[in-house]
Amino acid sequence: MKKWKTLSTKVVKKNPWWEYRLDRFELPSGKKGRFHYMHTPGVAFIVAVDAEGRVAWINNYRYLFQKVGLELPGGGVKPADTFRQTAAAELKEETGLTARHLKKIRDFYSNNGLSDEKAQVFLATGLTQEEATFTETEQISLCWLTVLEADRAITTNRVKDSLTIAAWALARPHVLKLIKKR
Repeated sequence: MKKWKTLSTKVVKKNPWWEYRLDRFELPSGKKGRFHYMHTPGVAFIVAVDAEGRVAWINNYRYLFQKVGLELPGGGVKPADTFRQTAAAELKEETGLTARHLKKIRDFYSNNGLSDEKAQVFLATGLTQEEATFTETEQISLCWLTVLEADRAITTNRVKDSLTIAAWALARPHVLKLIKKR
């Protein structure tokens, strides 16, 4: 397959979290078009496993749906930060946990038809509990689930966030392998 040629990129709107962009492009056939999308620096998700093999999940209030959702800890990468720095910071902010070991598992695209956002999933071990440091707009509580409980939360529709489901699918084999070693 031949790549499309980007002719120009225009930032239509910008806020602290993402940009709405409009690209003009040229197809391999020579036909020109426009592509609207959301640009972000990326997002990091953390699968934190404690000494008992339980995984840290969060109950997180989401304004758009006016509901609390069960999710894995995570958040957007700030322009000056790396995915790893974001993972460590979000884990501490949302759960109060710090990890002695933070291992990148994999990355994936969050919604490749609407956004250029890349997500990275990290496995966190060697956990220490401290105080969580929520931002003003966050209402979060920490909960611990076994692998079976996490799987059940997804299959019973308790987890509705697609990025959390994708991150869990990628991390789950690593969590099982870790638990098996113990």
